[in-house]
Amino acid sequence: MKKTLLLLPALLLVACKGEGSSSSLSTPETPPIELDGYQKATSINDNLTLFDVLSSQSTPNLPSIGEYNVLVLPIEIKGYPFSDEDLKTIEIATTGEAEETNYWETLPSYYEKSSYGRLAINCEIAPVINIDKTPAELLNTTDDPAAYCLTEALNQYQGDTKKFDSNNDGLIDATIMIYSCPDAGHSKEIAALDPYADYFWAYTYFNGEALEYKDPEDPVGFYYFWSSMEFFEDAGAGQIDCHTIIHEFGHILGADDYYDADFQTNGYDNPAGGSIMMDCNVGDMDMATKLLYGWSEPYVVTDDSKITIQPAESSGDCILIADSWNGTGFDEFLLLELYTPTGLNELDSKEAYPDLGNTLPSQAGVKLWHVDNRLVYGPGFLDGMNFQDVAYLTDEQTSSGDYPKYCRVDGKMYTSGLAIAASNSDYARCVSLLGQDVFSLQLVQAGGEYTFNKQSVYTTDSDLFHTGDSFFLSSSSFFQNGKLNNGAELPVSIHFDSVTDQGATISISYE
Repeated sequence: MKKTLLLLPALLLVACKGEGSSSSLSTPETPPIELDGYQKATSINDNLTLFDVLSSQSTPNLPSIGEYNVLVLPIEIKGYPFSDEDLKTIEIATTGEAEETNYWETLPSYYEKSSYGRLAINCEIAPVINIDKTPAELLNTTDDPAAYCLTEALNQYQGDTKKFDSNNDGLIDATIMIYSCPDAGHSKEIAALDPYADYFWAYTYFNGEALEYKDPEDPVGFYYFWSSMEFFEDAGAGQIDCHTIIHEFGHILGADDYYDADFQTNGYDNPAGGSIMMDCNVGDMDMATKLLYGWSEPYVVTDDSKITIQPAESSGDCILIADSWNGTGFDEFLLLELYTPTGLNELDSKEAYPDLGNTLPSQAGVKLWHVDNRLVYGPGFLDGMNFQDVAYLTDEQTSSGDYPKYCRVDGKMYTSGLAIAASNSDYARCVSLLGQDVFSLQLVQAGGEYTFNKQSVYTTDSDLFHTGDSFFLSSSSFFQNGKLNNGAELPVSIHFDSVTDQGATISISYE
C-alpha cells in the first residue's frame, strides 16, 4: 500500500536565524536520492528550527548548527574556594580533548561527534567570579540564586560580551556557570538548606529580566546552565565526568528532558527507557533529537522497501515512517536507528553511570521510536508551566514556517508562540494534552510489553529488535487502537532481516 508524503522540493540551505557563520559546519548540500520504495532526505527543518520555536516564546536559545563562542563563569561561593585542580578540571571539561578527562568526553568533543561535525563549541573561561555570600546567605538574599549569580558575575566580568552574541540580539547566546560549593545531592549540609534540590543542583534556565535591557553593544546574560563542581567527580579518582554538563547543554540547544519529572506525584513512567543523553545523561543523543537539531537527514519510507542502515552513532542513519511527513523533525512518525555499544555509547555500555545504576545495552540492536514532536501555536505560558495552545500546526504550516501570527483566547488577542505539544512529563505538556499519555519520545519495546513504568527499569538488550524479529503497528499495545496519536492509521509491518554491529537490513511493507 503506497502512502502519501508531503515531500518538499530540496532547498539551498542557509544559516537559520542566529546561526554561526562557519560554512564548513553547515548541513551538506546533496542531490536528491530516489530509491526503491524510499527516499534519502537531502535537508531538514529548512524553514523552522528549534531556535525559531524557542524564539517564538521569547526565549531564544543557542542554535544547533554552526560554530559558537560560549561564556564559562566559575562562580566561587563564599566558604568554598576553587582549588587549582578545580580550575584545571573546568578548563579540560569545557575546552579540552576527550583523552584529557582520563574517562570519556569533554563538552566540545561530545558535541562535535554527536553532531557529525555540524556543531562546534568554543568555550572561553572567565576569571573566577567571587560571590561574597555563603549558600545560606544566597538563599536568604534571593529566591533565584543562579540568576542572582549570573547578574553579579557579568557585573564583575571585564571582557567584551559581543563575541558571545552571534545574532546581535543583545543577549549572550549561552552561559555556563560552574559553582564551587557542593550540590544538594552530594552534600548533607547543602541538602539541609535546600532539601528539594531546587537551587543547588544542575539545571538550565533563562533570565527573563534580561529581555528588558538587552543591548547589542553590551549583550547581557540570558540562557544559562548552572552546575556544581561536584558533578565532575562522579567518576573515579583522577577522572573528569562531563555527563551532567553535556546533558544540560542539550537543553541550551532546545531539547526537552525525556525522563518523567512527575514521578514523585504520579509514579514512575519513563517511556524513553533511560537509554539516551537527554533521558538519563548517558550515551549518544537519540536520532529523534538529532532530527530536531538538524544533524541528520533520514531515509523516508514511501512504499514497500528494504533498507540497510549503519550504526547511528557514527553514520547518522535512521529510517522514518509516517502517514505524511512534513520534512522536519516536528512531526509524528516511527523512527528506527541501529544502536551499537560503540563510540559515544561505549563507556556507558561497560560502566554503570551512577545516576542510572545499570549499563546501556551490550549488544547491537535496532531502537524503534514512536516520536510525536508536532507543533502547536497559541498565546504561550499564561498560567503556570503549561503552554496554552490553540491548535496543531498543519504539515504545510510546519514545513513552511508560515503559521498564524496571532490567536484569540477567551476573547483576547495574543501574538502566537510555538511549542512542541507532547512531553514525557505531564507538567510540560501543552494545556490541551494534560492528563493524557501523549509522549514526545517513546521506545517501542521489542518484547511487546511496556515495562518502563517501574522504578529503576531501563533499556536492556531485550528491548531492542534483533535479527528475525518483526513488528506490526496495527496489533502493537504501544499504539492506541493501532493508530498514531494524530488518529491516522499506519498499517505497516517491519521485519528485521539482519542486525549486526556493522549494519541492519530492515524490510518495511504495508498491510
